[in-house]
Amino acid sequence: MRRSLLLLSLALCTTFAQAQYAPQFGSAVAVAGSDVAVGEGRNLLLPGSAFVFSPGADGRYELTATLTAGGEAADGFGRALAGQDDFLVVGAPEASRVYIFQRSGHDWTRVGLIDSTEPRFGHTVAYADGHVFVGGGGERGQPGTVSAFRATDDMNWVPTGEWQAPEPEANDGFGSAISVRGGRAAIGAPGSNERRGVVQTLEFDGSAWQDTGVLRHTDPREGDGFGSSVNVIHHFVTVGVPGRDARSGSVLGFRRAAGDTEWSLTSKMSPFDVVSGESFGQSVAFGGNQVLVGAPGAGAREGALFLFTPNGQTERMDGIRIERPGAVQFRSGFGGSLAAEGDVMVVGAPGQDNFEGAAFVYSGDWSEPQMIWHDSGKFASRTGEAAECEDE
Repeated sequence: MRRSLLLLSLALCTTFAQAQYAPQFGSAVAVAGSDVAVGEGRNLLLPGSAFVFSPGADGRYELTATLTAGGEAADGFGRALAGQDDFLVVGAPEASRVYIFQRSGHDWTRVGLIDSTEPRFGHTVAYADGHVFVGGGGERGQPGTVSAFRATDDMNWVPTGEWQAPEPEANDGFGSAISVRGGRAAIGAPGSNERRGVVQTLEFDGSAWQDTGVLRHTDPREGDGFGSSVNVIHHFVTVGVPGRDARSGSVLGFRRAAGDTEWSLTSKMSPFDVVSGESFGQSVAFGGNQVLVGAPGAGAREGALFLFTPNGQTERMDGIRIERPGAVQFRSGFGGSLAAEGDVMVVGAPGQDNFEGAAFVYSGDWSEPQMIWHDSGKFASRTGEAAECEDE
């Protein structure tokens, strides 16, 4: 019996070590034009990398570039990604740096570097239309901060603002989620007010970012995590609330049209079956004229992606579809990260293959996803059936 318990303990320790030190490819994802970029979330021992995949003539995605900071230290490069068109922004929070790359063909050239002395600077990034937002701070017992930068004509990145939560407090998670698009920005603080959470919204007036109000849940509850994910599109902001109802989760949609002075709640999205632990709303995005919501805890933690089709007239959701590729495994966490631009979407599954991780690329009509991965060579896959141990 003692031998059985020892073997079980060793197996559990091995699994824990893999979860801690396996790269977890797919923890961060981004789309830049037709290319997708994937980072590793738990590369704690080596310099990080961001892997860029491009579609070939047959439409299949292949690895075309591996981006690094060029150093030898464990810098966390690739733990945060953002992209648009020919630009890719990569956070390296262990080095408190953010790198900006520009594409020409399949070649990516570094065109910017933003340095900071602030701890964890670069643990989240967002990019759109020449604006870079960077999350920093937020070490244990400290409030989070967010800084914004704008590119000049000669590609220098000048500061355009710095913020903390509306009511800064220890572990408020301000900057854990950031979205910027079309001159509007949303910043989540899911740890604020006993994890009820808030979202700060901003609008760029041509020279500076102006405060346009704070979003809160209409019925805030402790542990909601409101603001764990955010997405801005036109006059709308979608906010993930993955801690709602014992981590079943939900997503709220808010609208503030031109001329309005207040945000109004217009929609609420939730999974079909309220099951604890699904974490519906852990990630949100917009692509293919659909609201995309990740639920990495769905099923046996294989994860799932929910696609909602909004009605432009009623602002309600007309169609709902659930996506889960057949290749996802137990505790893959599919949907933990998510990015989309145009008709290209990439969904992270960082727990796939013993936490080596994978990502799934959707393009065109989004009917046949392609799984992409990077073989780190650090942990071999283990398969097989249970073996009985004799008592001593």
